[in-house]
Amino acid sequence: MQPLTRDLIEASDKRWIDLSYLRLLTRRPNLVGRKKRAVKTIALYYWRMHDGGTERVTSLLAAMWSSLGYRVVLLTDELPSKKDYPYGTTVERRILPPHRGRYAPRGTALAQILLREGVDVFVTNQWYDMSTVWDMLIAKSLGIPAVIGWHNVFDAGLYEGEHVDAFRARLLAYRHADLITVLTTTDQYWFSSQGFSARLVPNPLTFSPDDRPVRNLSSKTVLWMGRVEQHQKRVLDAIRAFAIVAQAVPEAVLLVVGDGPDRKRAEALAAALGISKNVQFTGYASDVTPHLNRASLHIMTSEFEGAPMVLSEVWAHGIPTVMYDLPYLQYLQSGKGFRAVEQEDVDALASEIVEVLTHDSMRRRLGAEAKAVSDQFASIDVPGLWRRIFSDLETADDMGHEVTSEQAISVAPIVAHQLVQKLYAVDRRVSRYRVPKWAEPLIRVGRGVRRARGALVTAAFLPARVARKARDLRPGARFAPLRMVDLSQVGLGDNLMLWTGLYALLDSGLPVCDDHCTIHVPGELADLCRHVFGRFGCRVETGRPARPASPIFSPLPPETAQEAYKAYIGIDWRMNWVEALDLQKTFPRLGASPTLKSRLRLRISEYVLYDRSDWRAAKPEYIGYRVWLPLARKLGVMPATFLGQMKRSFGAIRQSVSQFVDLHTAVPTPDVAGETAIFPCGKSFQSMPPETCLALQSASASRAVTFYIQNDDPWLPQFVAAGIAPVHLDSIVQMMKVIKHAGHLVTTDSFSSHVAQLLRDDFVLVLTRDLRENIVHPAANPRIVANHPGCAPCNYHGRSDLSTCLAGYAHCIAFDSRDFVREIARATAA
Repeated sequence: MQPLTRDLIEASDKRWIDLSYLRLLTRRPNLVGRKKRAVKTIALYYWRMHDGGTERVTSLLAAMWSSLGYRVVLLTDELPSKKDYPYGTTVERRILPPHRGRYAPRGTALAQILLREGVDVFVTNQWYDMSTVWDMLIAKSLGIPAVIGWHNVFDAGLYEGEHVDAFRARLLAYRHADLITVLTTTDQYWFSSQGFSARLVPNPLTFSPDDRPVRNLSSKTVLWMGRVEQHQKRVLDAIRAFAIVAQAVPEAVLLVVGDGPDRKRAEALAAALGISKNVQFTGYASDVTPHLNRASLHIMTSEFEGAPMVLSEVWAHGIPTVMYDLPYLQYLQSGKGFRAVEQEDVDALASEIVEVLTHDSMRRRLGAEAKAVSDQFASIDVPGLWRRIFSDLETADDMGHEVTSEQAISVAPIVAHQLVQKLYAVDRRVSRYRVPKWAEPLIRVGRGVRRARGALVTAAFLPARVARKARDLRPGARFAPLRMVDLSQVGLGDNLMLWTGLYALLDSGLPVCDDHCTIHVPGELADLCRHVFGRFGCRVETGRPARPASPIFSPLPPETAQEAYKAYIGIDWRMNWVEALDLQKTFPRLGASPTLKSRLRLRISEYVLYDRSDWRAAKPEYIGYRVWLPLARKLGVMPATFLGQMKRSFGAIRQSVSQFVDLHTAVPTPDVAGETAIFPCGKSFQSMPPETCLALQSASASRAVTFYIQNDDPWLPQFVAAGIAPVHLDSIVQMMKVIKHAGHLVTTDSFSSHVAQLLRDDFVLVLTRDLRENIVHPAANPRIVANHPGCAPCNYHGRSDLSTCLAGYAHCIAFDSRDFVREIARATAA
């Protein structure tokens, strides 16, 4: 036995969780360095081989490696049992003594087995125990490469304050491992960023996907499957949620498949809630197919998981899932096949279950998505990944795989959220004081008195609370991430401008949105929005939200007293984005209501949300910057910094929009690249009249000119009468294709200009009624040709509603200037 090995065994009992000792070990080159060697014999350790997901994976890996031609020695603490998962007849099994307070006997036995069996690589799947630290160090001291299979999320070992030191000790020691195999990109990013060698290696499947028929999902049976316990799986939360579900769907049945330490507690809770007839406990089942045949929906209430095998099983059958959110799981990265709610939000869990159970089309859509995701994972060559690992152990200097920049941007916020939430919750070194039971009734009475007193204080000191909300907008104050962004009631061009501000915050890694925030947009923009914001985990829905979720962001002002309270005192953001500047323009917006309520609302909005004395202090700013700046400041970002973030992120959002165009349109014909595409019309009076269009056509005689005007445009007969043959585009996607690929491009201040800004700089933007500061992104650089008459800037009034603008003109008089038209033509030809 090596002297270093003997030193480790002697030190183990006294230095069990000694951080200073573990740091000193980095100075031992015989331990830190990796000994390259041919891999023929693999030692694989897990403490037992039955009743658990990691046990099942360990058995599958042992059998897989043996089938690949390696000699496999399985190490366990327990003797073989009839309950063990099968691992093949060619795998040899050896038994280690558990450490039980003293590691020295175990360390000695492990070293002897590794030497006697001629082991070439030591793989341990017991990622969380301190004994793994010493097992791995023993192998390394013998010159044997060590691989740690991390079978959960990186922070799952943290439950209480005293666990922090063990967590730190594992991180210090595991740096000596040759490789850590992980189950998610999030964990790969975490370990790689900490200097570990890490690779993403999915678990092998426990079944053949081809043998799993897709269910018809017609029943009202809900499946919960796993170890029946509250610590991790939170089975009691599932029972509490189902008490709410049963009220809305009385025929619904919950199947609890599995056994565990809290089964009796779960049964008692179901009886206490009066839903025993709705909850069926099946016990442990080696074959869960009969239960899957009954189920139309699966629920999962786990606090943490690494790669839950239950998801792969139920999704292979096309059964969708409602679950507590675990945003790092690899299965969830597509955002399909499931609905997720915040951890421990039983009410939200029940609401989602009811919604999926009662909407057949949604349930079947989610089921089809789940099956597609399952098929995608089934196609991964897991044996090939392991063969590559063992081959690289023989020759490679660096065993880790790089995380791409796109992956890092996607998962870094998840890592930060997991760490902050978990460490803040567990880093408590003093146990909490427990209230005696006899005092609980007095406490409840006291809470009632405080609530009543609070209502009186609210009524008497409402102005003071509004002022406090304004002060709470100071940089760095507490911020509740948005659960919903409602842009459904604003125009298409305004949507695109609003997207850029949100994108800048998310792209900078700021926690502005909840992990699965929902963005509501007009239906025409839904697919594009999903493509742009999918990388941040945002869900996208069309139309107004049926049930607004706080904190909500909306550019529109609050309408009801409740909305006003939540916006001006609570945690919502209803920005009242347009009224202040509308009042400064030359003509009022039609339909504006200068009532006492609207004036008061505007005054409070300007004071609370924008930190301005009144609407006169508002100044023209790009909408995406103006509306999101208060949230940026709340997150500790100063105006200049936020402007920089918007400029830096613009290239990324442009790339995303460009990719969307390429994915959804065919390769353009050469005619498109050779033409001058002109979008002369917006919905308001910034549109070019037919005379201007004819002048531009004449000035571009050497190049084909195409005018893109929609069939519902109110001036269309005038264009046709002038001899212009306009082209109608059937969709926004087709517009984006033309805008991206046209050789020369001209737009007015309209939706087409905002699309163009997100695709290119080399186009002409004609401005008349509005100001550059309002509608041009800070990082966009189109060639602007502007002519603002004395009535500019004017409000936005639709040509379909009015025969003349509010100044009395049939078209914007800016286009009556021949010099202006000639300048547009010169800019187009340049």
